[in-house]
Amino acid sequence: MVDSAHREFVRAHILGETDRAEAILARIPAEQEKDYHLFLSALVKLLLDLRFGEGDMTYRDITGLVAELEDDHRNDTHPVEPFAVEGYLRALNGEERFFTEIPLGEQVRAQFLIMSKIATQAPDVIPNVDEYLTRAEAEYLRMVKDAEG
Repeated sequence: MVDSAHREFVRAHILGETDRAEAILARIPAEQEKDYHLFLSALVKLLLDLRFGEGDMTYRDITGLVAELEDDHRNDTHPVEPFAVEGYLRALNGEERFFTEIPLGEQVRAQFLIMSKIATQAPDVIPNVDEYLTRAEAEYLRMVKDAEG
């Protein structure tokens, strides 16, 4: 289940409210990690569909986004791990084995890098962040239902 804290944390992150996001993250219990991670995946999927169109991304789409993220974060203390980001994108694109091969922490970092990149580039995401979060929650519910069989 998506908790209101999940939505508020992601909302604060997208809006660049770092201190508020960190305070909210501290309130999210560890046992909600799986739901939180799935909610982030649902939002990232929506944002990727916004950027590349609905459906599967091409390998060129994936490697191009990875290269952009590497360039954007080349001077960061913790540079982008390109194989983790590519693997995460490929997992979302149907190569699900990458979900088990990439550590969860690297997947979450990839999610936030991708989410931030697309949210700041697409002109309608930030002004309509609540709509995107609602759509991500609906996608999350669909993903849960699909997983249940």
